[in-house]
Amino acid sequence: MLFDETDDIKGLHGKLQLAETLAENEALTEHKKRIQALKKEQEQRFVEQQKRALGAAEAAELAKLQAAKAAALAQRDVQMQQLEQLKHRILEERAANKAEGEMIRRKAAEEAAELAAKEAAWRAKAIDMNAATKAANDTLLAFRAAERERD
Repeated sequence: MLFDETDDIKGLHGKLQLAETLAENEALTEHKKRIQALKKEQEQRFVEQQKRALGAAEAAELAKLQAAKAAALAQRDVQMQQLEQLKHRILEERAANKAEGEMIRRKAAEEAAELAAKEAAWRAKAIDMNAATKAANDTLLAFRAAERERD
């Protein structure tokens, strides 16, 4: 019989094989644990990277919104300024039109007063001329009457 085929040696070989298998299984288990730890660490880094990227994207979006808001406020301010200028110009035009209307009314009143004065002077002159004509007619009638009496 051969030395390797004895029961004691077979048992020893079986125990060695079992020990090698257990050691290999333990090594595989440790390897799987390290792989799981590395995967977990990698996932955590990925999650952190995603959080940073999301934070950066949110900050960029917030900056974009703030810039748009600032631009809208600036545009509103410019429009309000233009509206105020337009309002001021309209009020100035109204004041100028009112002053021009007052001047036209005053000039019309002066012209009406001047026309009334000329008309009154003309009537007074016409009355005086009528009185002079009447006096001349009366004198003429008296003269003719005196001439008839002389004749």
